[in-house]
Amino acid sequence: LAGLVTLAFWQAARSHGLAAGGALGLALLIRAPMALYVLPLAWLVWRGAAQERRHLLAFGVPILLGVGGLLLHNALRSGNPWTSGYADQGFETPPWVGISGLLLAPGRSVFLFAPPLVLAVWLWRPFWRRWPALAEAIGLAWGLALLVYGSWWAWHGGWAWGPRFLVPLLPVSLLPLGLVWEQPRMLWRVGLAGAVLVGALVNGLGTWTDVNRTYSRYAEQRVHWNWSTSQIPGALEALQAGKAVPLRMERLGRIGWTESGKLAWPGILLGGLLSSLVGIIRKAAISHGREQTFFLRRPGRHRRRDDARGA
Repeated sequence: LAGLVTLAFWQAARSHGLAAGGALGLALLIRAPMALYVLPLAWLVWRGAAQERRHLLAFGVPILLGVGGLLLHNALRSGNPWTSGYADQGFETPPWVGISGLLLAPGRSVFLFAPPLVLAVWLWRPFWRRWPALAEAIGLAWGLALLVYGSWWAWHGGWAWGPRFLVPLLPVSLLPLGLVWEQPRMLWRVGLAGAVLVGALVNGLGTWTDVNRTYSRYAEQRVHWNWSTSQIPGALEALQAGKAVPLRMERLGRIGWTESGKLAWPGILLGGLLSSLVGIIRKAAISHGREQTFFLRRPGRHRRRDDARGA
């Protein structure tokens, strides 16, 4: 994310390619599969730097250092730099099965667990027209991720809430939502606020219930491909049955957190959600220029503007 922002919104320069490569090299040390995104970022460097090789070189050096650090880590851990810990796992799923699961499966669709992404897809074409290189890099990242993870033996990501393999792509994939404020109809703002609210509620279910509960009751195939036995209905059922035992809060209690301290977290989460919704509503009202939203206005500023018009 840091590398993409560096390249997308700064003027092309060798130091910027170096910074973006450094961000990705660090990501490789943290999680090796981030190597998937070397090609999309390299494409962005190439497009944004007038196709000059020196910028690609500046981008590639810190990535090579990151790869070297990863190989050193493997060597110190297992005695072999090429032993990554995934020797007994491979690409055993037909790509069309995994890709359709990540996009459309009732229990794993990324659109169910990240509803604002639906609006982002709808706005992708105008986003591409304004920032073609950035849109192409993000699209390439999605294509590689879907192909690789869709072919992985555990394309679904295992016992987790939603398609966890696609989480790194979500922040940059929501950039087209910035164009919502340029749409003439208020319906776009309302839709964005609704998508954010639904997304918060859906992922709140995963926070306040045991995400493994559904897997312990049904086979993985049923959890992923059958809505009635998938995670979201299972979490709702757990809440109705009074079995909302958030594991993270329970663990906080084990390390000495008081009950009041544990109860503070829901307030923080709710406050963040409300702040997001208020920000969306405020931005929508200001951009739309509706007079009835007087509580969002700065009276002094508008009074001066009215006086100028009268003069």
